[in-house]
Amino acid sequence: MAMSFIGCDRDQVFLMPPSLREWVPEDHLAWTVLDAVAEMDLGAFYASYRADGHGRPAYEPSMMVALLLYAYARGNRSSRAIERACVEDVAYRVVAANLAGRFQLFKMNSNGAGVQQLTSTPGLNLFANRGELRVHD
Repeated sequence: MAMSFIGCDRDQVFLMPPSLREWVPEDHLAWTVLDAVAEMDLGAFYASYRADGHGRPAYEPSMMVALLLYAYARGNRSSRAIERACVEDVAYRVVAANLAGRFQLFKMNSNGAGVQQLTSTPGLNLFANRGELRVHD
């Protein structure tokens, strides 16, 4: 009896660019984090970048904030593990807009004004209002 298998060609290229919207379900935590970050005032993060355009282009601060929040929500606190997840985990790739690189999360983590903004009550209320944040004693 002949065997029949579905083909497995890892060299097949996509005919059309894949849409990140199709990679994770609509109710996934990744979309909740991205929606919450879109509502946040990230002025403190943007203010820390040069306005003259000189130097190496930086990653979009809103993506970095979303990536950090998503990683923390998943219990991932290691910048190296977050970088690895951006290659290996589909949801992380969605949050990072399919960019995999050395994000220098430590620098962003140490940005005092930005971190204070993230941990402020209005920032956390965005998650609490969606039922995504629970405070444990």
